[in-house]
Amino acid sequence: MNNYTDKKYSSKDVLTELNAKGLVEESKLDQISEFITTRAKQRVPIYIMIMLGMGALVASSLFVLLLLVGGVFYEPAVILMFGIAIIVGVVVAHQFTPDMDWSPAISTFMMQISVTLMLMGKTFFIIGFTVCMDLSSVWNVTLAMLLVTAGTYYFYNIALDRFLSTLAVLASVLANMCFFNDSNDQFINELFVVQFIGAAALLSCPRVPSIFTPMAYAFVFSLCATVFLSSSWTYYSDVTISLLLMNAVLSLGLIALFVLVSGGVKSVRIVPFIIFAAFALLMNFFSAPGLLLALGLLVLGYYKDDKIVLGLGCLLFPLCLIDFYYALNITLLQESLLLVGSGILLFLVRIFLKFNYKSLCEK
Repeated sequence: MNNYTDKKYSSKDVLTELNAKGLVEESKLDQISEFITTRAKQRVPIYIMIMLGMGALVASSLFVLLLLVGGVFYEPAVILMFGIAIIVGVVVAHQFTPDMDWSPAISTFMMQISVTLMLMGKTFFIIGFTVCMDLSSVWNVTLAMLLVTAGTYYFYNIALDRFLSTLAVLASVLANMCFFNDSNDQFINELFVVQFIGAAALLSCPRVPSIFTPMAYAFVFSLCATVFLSSSWTYYSDVTISLLLMNAVLSLGLIALFVLVSGGVKSVRIVPFIIFAAFALLMNFFSAPGLLLALGLLVLGYYKDDKIVLGLGCLLFPLCLIDFYYALNITLLQESLLLVGSGILLFLVRIFLKFNYKSLCEK
């Protein structure tokens, strides 16, 4: 008998039903309902966040250029103090302004204004700090970004600003190591290890506070940029960056991710684990690090139901696949046979895993 119904249920109806079955205490119904309502109001779609970030970056850049080109400020110390004043003003307004019951459109608009002003203040601070210290050292820019990000990360609890600020610090470090250091190989591999450990710890550990979620996404985005640029430079430029460490770390990371997805070491089944480990180690010798990273992001995003990580993996995989395909020093026929063989191998692995899972369910 089909019990399907077109009736729509609200969160209150579901909680009432759970209470009737003894699954939820009656004293906690109002608290849970208020929590669900608050979370629903605070949730902003990803594409809206992307548009807000782009709009805030463009608006703040234009305001900063207008004030600097217009000759409003002449002394670096004045620029630095003006930036600090804007940052303090935005933080104070954000901390002490009571929550208003605004509509989603007005709330989103006010958040964009707040983020734009904060980015303006941080830009003025970075410019003033760099000029006051020493323009000849590019690391002063990174230091200024790090100081202003660390100073506002806890007090200004808007995820978009936290993400953009942390990503700016990591991007500055990557740019300095790529363009202003002779030992590109050593420094980029060290940066890769730091980014990998940071992203893995923040995304895989269940006890990490939600305040570090924007930082985790910043580490993931910067890790993708480091891996993609490293492989592209190795193939298409005179800069030589060893990819052996990246491939080894990412292969071991895929194996560890398989154990995590399986539910822990005790829940791992031997045969699928051996196949997956052999596949990961084989890709270590015949693949590009970008493909390994993209596969890891796809698995992790699907496992955690994280649309950002999953979408980033879907975007990175074709880019790295195209990059790897055209970088192969073999004939077009051999490249085609390699792609066809890879597809057949993945198809056979899928059939085996599906059959194995079906037999497990039957048992």
